[in-house]
Amino acid sequence: MSKFLEKMNIANSLSDIKEPMSSMEDIFEIQEMYDIKSKEKEIEEELRKLGYIS
Repeated sequence: MSKFLEKMNIANSLSDIKEPMSSMEDIFEIQEMYDIKSKEKEIEEELRKLGYIS
């Protein structure tokens, strides 16, 4: 995705970009993974506060 954005920044038009863009499904999967990891961190912090993990 970052490669695509770099080329988009340099290009004069979208037709100059030959690299395929990520699908919306891929983007949503990445966002979902980030949300899950954030939630895991919150739960882990709460468990530490309660003394269940160290």
